[in-house]
Amino acid sequence: MKQGIFVATPAYGGMCYLPYVNGLLELQRACLDAGLAFEYFYLSGTALLHQQRNVAVERFLQSGLSHMMFIDADIGFRGSDVIRMFEQQHDVMLGLYPSKSINWAAVADAARADPSAPPERLALFSADYSQTVYAMDGAASRIQLDSVSEVHSGGAGLMMIAHGVFEKMAQAFPETKVQFPSSYQSLSPNSTTMYEHFEFLREPDGRSLSEDLSFCRKWRMCGGKLYACSWFKTVHVGVHLHEGNLPALLGR
Repeated sequence: MKQGIFVATPAYGGMCYLPYVNGLLELQRACLDAGLAFEYFYLSGTALLHQQRNVAVERFLQSGLSHMMFIDADIGFRGSDVIRMFEQQHDVMLGLYPSKSINWAAVADAARADPSAPPERLALFSADYSQTVYAMDGAASRIQLDSVSEVHSGGAGLMMIAHGVFEKMAQAFPETKVQFPSSYQSLSPNSTTMYEHFEFLREPDGRSLSEDLSFCRKWRMCGGKLYACSWFKTVHVGVHLHEGNLPALLGR
């Protein structure tokens, strides 16, 4: 098996953002400099994200590369951060990125704590990671600076997975083997079946899990561990409504 990174991107509507493109080009160059193989695969079409992830996994397993890296099309990142992640050689690793929300409460608290703080300092507190990574007890993770920490689960927007993970999961969950979707047959002509490593599970208390958190749960059921890499500097592109209420602003 060749040491390298197979980048897979589900791109709904065939769209991506410039911070993502810039990171992708950086990563391609970084892999070349590090002597690592690099392969890129994207798919669009349906809105079934879990299906797109599973199709990408099937395509990765045919590549002969050692690691798969999911990078969503709305996430900006640095190529060097991914190379450092690869060097850790854990089975499943997460790059940390904020959710598409503004943590106004944290911004307000920071402003009260340091009224003289410059705006660019306060802006750092707007990032909310509480919905994209979870600690071992299922609560929001407390991130240790510049390190690798075991976590309970997290989003697949920046997730690196070793080849052997999928072999173990296929053996542990043989019932997830399904027919390869005809709508994606042209992307993997030799595929007839695939495994639904990404699916929608439900917690005992009735809570539904997203496809990426379901993957994390299944991997932990196999005895696996997940690690978060806190050195990532990321951008998560999203739409923000800039509300204008001049009467309220003027106190009327």
